[in-house]
Amino acid sequence: AKTPLSLSEDPHRLGRPQGFVSPVHRYTRSAGAGFTVAYLGAIELMPGLPTRPAAEQLDVDADGRIVGLT
Repeated sequence: AKTPLSLSEDPHRLGRPQGFVSPVHRYTRSAGAGFTVAYLGAIELMPGLPTRPAAEQLDVDADGRIVGLT
């Protein structure tokens, strides 16, 4: 996760600057998705999805009615 303005973590070095080192502030492992995120600076994250999707609670009964919606 980094600024969208630059390949580096510095928003003033636009585009694809040469010869930079990116200090990693922390890592987060998304094991279910199969990837690791390296945080290069301050960033706001969107909330994640629930562990169990709501679609797993839906079903159709023998009469064809959808059940599990509340």
